[in-house]
Parts: sequence; C-alpha cells; structure tokens
Amino acid sequence: MEIPVKDEERGVIAARLALALSAAMTPALTATAALALITWRFESGWRAAGFFALTLLFGSAFGTVLAVVRARWKGLADVHIAERRDRPAFFAACAGVAAVGWAVLALVGAPLPLLVLMAAYGACLGAIALTTLVTKPSVHCAAMAALAGALLIVRPVFVPVAVAGLAALTWARLYRRRHTLWECLLGTAIGAATVAAAYLALKLLT
Repeated sequence: MEIPVKDEERGVIAARLALALSAAMTPALTATAALALITWRFESGWRAAGFFALTLLFGSAFGTVLAVVRARWKGLADVHIAERRDRPAFFAACAGVAAVGWAVLALVGAPLPLLVLMAAYGACLGAIALTTLVTKPSVHCAAMAALAGALLIVRPVFVPVAVAGLAALTWARLYRRRHTLWECLLGTAIGAATVAAAYLALKLLT
C-alpha cells in the first residue's frame, strides 16, 4: 500500500521538528542555561563569570565532551547513548566530576547557594546513573525540568514557556523513539525533584 504524498510530507516535517526540538533542548544547552541563571542570580561581575566558568567546566561541558569522544571512539554518528548498559558508568563519571567541581568551588569561596546547586547538579546525575541500572530515564527531560525549576527560582514569569518546552520535548523524544512516556516522566521527576530539594536546602541554610 502506497503512502499518500501529503501524509509522507507531514511525516518528514514531524521528524525534522522532533530532531530540531531535541537538538535545541539538548541537556548540554539546558543544563548550561540553568547553571548560568543560578550563578548570575547569586553573584555578579567577574566573580559570576569565574564561578560560571567553573560550573560549566565541571558540569555540562564535561558530559558533552565525554559523549562526543565516546561517539568518535565507537564510530557512532549520534552522541545519544541509546543502550541502557552504557549509561550507568557514563553518568556516574559525570556525577564524580561534578563532585570535584563542587570541591573546587568551595576552595575558591563560592557562595553557599552555588555550592548547594552544584551539589544538586551532581546528585541529579547520580540519580540518573542509579535509575539507569533498571530503566532509562530521559536526560533531556531531566535537564529541561531542572531549567524550569531554575526559572522558578530566578524568573518565575518564564516558567510557562519552560513547561511548554518540556511538553514539546517529551513529544519529540517519544516521536524519535528514544524513550517511552514512562522514561520521559521519570526524567522529568528526577530533574524537578533535584531542583526542589536544592531550593528547600537553600531555605533551610540561609
């Protein structure tokens, strides 16, 4: 049975849109945006730039470089880690580097809120590494949910935009068959819970 031309064109458009959404809201970008928002909320000037550089180095930049190196080493065209068995060690390594980043920030006198939120970042990666032992939570959705949480702390007016983006991202991950709905919801829950825990910790410590 032949596929009608219009249906085929719609399928191509949907596929391109799903790819574009996944690329635009990749964890490397959304996690970096969340770190930037939080850093400039609690610091300013050169100190903010320096602290952001450190959070970036030990945060999303490390995971991105590791994913690219892994893809090149294995001859893969996509940096996405599709196989569940490959994920625990990858995210455990990212969590370990985030812990080192936390220690460096503490040594250079970063303010308490940045330390709490860097710890939350590492905890989120650790939670993903652990849950990946039994399932495959969407890291895209976790990072986007964390960005929504960061906006809730810093710029609440933009939270609806982030939530709409999260909904679109969930559709994209489902359409591309990267994850099931359960995996997207679990990733969202991990990201949201991490930011909520960090926010409560800040309230208790300050």
